[in-house]
Order: sequence, then C-alpha cells, then structure tokens
Amino acid sequence: MPFDNLPVVSNPVRDVIDQAIERIETNGWCRGSLGVHPKGTRGLSVCLLGAIGIYQVRGWYFAPTPDVEEAKRLLAEMIPRCGDEQHSLFMWNDDPQRTRDEVIDLLKRVRDLA
Repeated sequence: MPFDNLPVVSNPVRDVIDQAIERIETNGWCRGSLGVHPKGTRGLSVCLLGAIGIYQVRGWYFAPTPDVEEAKRLLAEMIPRCGDEQHSLFMWNDDPQRTRDEVIDLLKRVRDLA
C-alpha cells in the first residue's frame, strides 16, 4: 500500500484520553473518589480525574505528567467552572445527576480536539 512506510504519528494527550475511556468502560466509573474497588471485583472503578491520571505499571499510582495535565486542561475547558481546574472536574464528575455515559461522552469530545 502507498502509505505503509509512513511513520505513525503519536498524540500523547489523545493516548491518555483513550486509556481513560478504556479504563472506565472496562472497570467502571465512580463518584467521590479517584478510584474504588467495587465489592467482589479486582478492578478499580475510577472517576474522571482518576481515569486520566492513573496508570497500570506494577500497580496503581497517580502520574501527573504533562500529557495528563494537558488532558485535564482540555476537559476543564468543556465544563462549567467552579473554582480551579481540578476542583471543577471533581465537582462535574460528582454531580448526583451525572452518568457514566456523560463522562465517556466528554472524554470522547475532548479526544477529538486533542
């Protein structure tokens, strides 16, 4: 094929968001915590911030890399502000009316902008 030898262009921010979407779709979504282990499972359900900031490398840990910070900035631009960027994302995620599908939809919209 004519394009087979072209290099693959990576977008680290988009990669962070894709992993966040996959993490929520696979392990679930939560409110009120970066992540929780639902009873009877081994997975970690995560909130919006937990999904973009927690990576699986020899266990779970929070990794505030420049790519994660840029993903947070893009997410915060898409929601109403109430305080700083991180507080706004927590408040948006933890709204009692919020759904898992709305969180995934927000991530997908931001991924398309990244």
